[in-house]
Amino acid sequence: MEGDKEVKAKQKMKEAYIIWVFSWMIWHSTKSGKIDYSKLPKNFSIESENGAIAFKTDIPSTEREKLALNNVIAVTGVCFNTFDSAMDEALGKFDKTLPLQTTGLSAARVIVKQIRNAYAHDPIHPKWVVDNPTHRKTFQIIEIGLTVNLDSLNRRDFRVEHINGFAGLTKLLNYCLDNVTD
Repeated sequence: MEGDKEVKAKQKMKEAYIIWVFSWMIWHSTKSGKIDYSKLPKNFSIESENGAIAFKTDIPSTEREKLALNNVIAVTGVCFNTFDSAMDEALGKFDKTLPLQTTGLSAARVIVKQIRNAYAHDPIHPKWVVDNPTHRKTFQIIEIGLTVNLDSLNRRDFRVEHINGFAGLTKLLNYCLDNVTD
């Protein structure tokens, strides 16, 4: 039987994944014209415990798809941050006294951590920051056809193409969910 800590960690991963998928739904709906922006308010407010928060916005139609994709990119950082900490909670931190495995779930954890690090240092313009010298090598997840050479990416701008595009990101997240959650 799993402990309460592991169950909570797995739930965090599932919730982060759902938020990430929802951001894709917003982008897709925007791109395909399924959201009628003319029905959205130009000015609105939200009540909070400290009073109303007013928003004024007039997003030009030419910017909506770009902003929706930027939302996906920002939520990607939040998702990988959540996956990284939740996998540590569910599986335990890496034992630094043991040799680092470069395949399978161990590789997935390193790649997730490095994507998380890229966003942590600059969430708007993420950059690979592989400070741990033991992570500056090639990691492979054969089951999803993903190979990432972190040594060659260190200090470069993060691009989803480095991990087989958004399809690679999706496969990586699903692989982690399949191997960490029930």
